[in-house]
Amino acid sequence: MAIKSFSTTNKVWLWPGANASWHFVYVDGPETKEIRKNSIKRGFGSVRVRATLGKTTWKSSIFWSAKEKLYIFPLKKSVRNIEDIYNGDEVTIKFDLI
Repeated sequence: MAIKSFSTTNKVWLWPGANASWHFVYVDGPETKEIRKNSIKRGFGSVRVRATLGKTTWKSSIFWSAKEKLYIFPLKKSVRNIEDIYNGDEVTIKFDLI
């Protein structure tokens, strides 16, 4: 399978809850259909990706959200710290399915 590349630009948001600390970005639009069509799904509907945000590149997974009918992209704390990213910031993440 050829590497499929995508990008998303959205606001960072916190997972709801009393002790919310997980930060996410939505992957929406036509990318969602393409990812579902071209990816190997793992547990919880996750899809492995290699992501780049600013000057930082790392391996991660995106997760299918049945409620929103799109993927959500978790942002690691180490990446947020390096790139100086906070809840509510708009970011662009480029990623390849792996």
